[in-house]
Amino acid sequence: GHLPFKLGDGNVSAVIVENFMSEVIYGKRTIIEALKCGINLKKLYIFSNMNAKEKYLEELYNLSGKKRIIPIEVSRKELALISGNIKHGGVAAEVSERDFVSVENILSYAKNKNEQPFLLILNGINDPHNLGAILRSAECGGVHGVIIPKRRSAGITSSVVKTSAGAAFNLMISEVSNISQIISKLKKSGIWIIGSDSSVDRMYYDIDFTVPIALIIGSEGKGIQHIVKNKCDFIVKIPMLGKIQSLNASVSAGILIYEAVKQRIGVK
Repeated sequence: GHLPFKLGDGNVSAVIVENFMSEVIYGKRTIIEALKCGINLKKLYIFSNMNAKEKYLEELYNLSGKKRIIPIEVSRKELALISGNIKHGGVAAEVSERDFVSVENILSYAKNKNEQPFLLILNGINDPHNLGAILRSAECGGVHGVIIPKRRSAGITSSVVKTSAGAAFNLMISEVSNISQIISKLKKSGIWIIGSDSSVDRMYYDIDFTVPIALIIGSEGKGIQHIVKNKCDFIVKIPMLGKIQSLNASVSAGILIYEAVKQRIGVK
């Protein structure tokens, strides 16, 4: 059936555009995950001619209904403007600004779960799709929290949220001004810092990942910053057998995360 409210004739006004300066997410799976995680959706927009048999539509209506969110019916053109992306999947939502947590919150979360802390530190990840993919692997791999720098890094944008398949909503994320200082604090808290570099001899699977750890993921090409690398307790490499001697940053992160998963499952 038709939605209870409609923007009108499909012509997007300047007033509507002005209202979308806050964070907007898009995609059915992403918004369903946001609703499941209790993310506050200010407004929910759905394509007016959405196929009634659409796979995720019933679940979207049920979840939004429980949250007492009234969907607003819009045209495809309006959705593209709202989401900033023509591949919106017929759904977009305006959300409250994300609340970041402190590093202490992440450590407390691990302690409350009675698990050895498992953190991810991102150093120079500028590509939103890489960041989203890394967050997805982190959430799937049981990482307790991710630390990202405030500057010189991709932020948690709608593109990142969509690429992460909603994982960005489930993870504790700390945004910090100085990665180097945070690493020093973590080391004082008993966290072992592990970085990766193809120039070393130690293989990543020769490290004990069952202890309290923080994995540092550097940018493609440049890798981990020199000042950050100097603070690592261990530097390991992922073997490269082909002519190309570097992996996509999100792939490297996935390999390291799941080595930790393998080892930690083995000791339970």
